[in-house]
Amino acid sequence: KIVYLDDVEKTVQKYRLAGEITAQEYTEITDLFNQYLSDPQIAEWYSTDYRVLSEVQILQPNGKFIRPDRVMIKNGEVIVIDYKFGEKEEKKYHRQIKNYMAQIKKMGYETIRGYLCYISLNKTIEVNL
Repeated sequence: KIVYLDDVEKTVQKYRLAGEITAQEYTEITDLFNQYLSDPQIAEWYSTDYRVLSEVQILQPNGKFIRPDRVMIKNGEVIVIDYKFGEKEEKKYHRQIKNYMAQIKKMGYETIRGYLCYISLNKTIEVNL
């Protein structure tokens, strides 16, 4: 639900006020996001320069849907991001984001970049198609 930088505080606050997270979890989550967004490249992804599609469904030829966490479009370039909150990297995540990128390429986009963002590990990995 966080589309732009200004959304971090108010989005996490909504979860706290709804009783879905504790005050301590609020602080931990906010700190995690602020740490993640301290990388200048990542912070740019949350600028208003991008058209952002969050968890948009993409219909597959087999009739099933895939749903990347975040797709951003600017000047004909597409950036696909999948967030992971676990404590370890897995090869299946690379295959997953490559699939997202391949499907977007079939839509006619030529310039596509993909990233796996391991929030808990504070690590962002570029995935090539």
